[in-house]
Amino acid sequence: MDAEKKVISRVLDKHYGNHALLVGVPQQYSLLEATKIPCHSLVSPFLAHERQPGFIEGDLHEIPILTGSVDLVVLPHTLEYVDNPRHLIHEFSDLIPIACGG
Repeated sequence: MDAEKKVISRVLDKHYGNHALLVGVPQQYSLLEATKIPCHSLVSPFLAHERQPGFIEGDLHEIPILTGSVDLVVLPHTLEYVDNPRHLIHEFSDLIPIACGG
């Protein structure tokens, strides 16, 4: 996890906005600490043992997030574990008002 934090911090440091969303497991939530974006949320199909603000338990096939409401979506190791990665990317790309390459 520490190695991933180092790598992802270089990428996330370049993004700005109000809300960052990580899709994964509760243990990965700390990856968002590297971003300058102030509001962080986690969408996970797994239950978090401890209830924390920003944790959203949800099905990855029907994302419980309003379209256009996030500025950054991070999918660490998420595409490897879904049946249809293209559908998941499409689902999350709809959440971001303007998609930009970095």
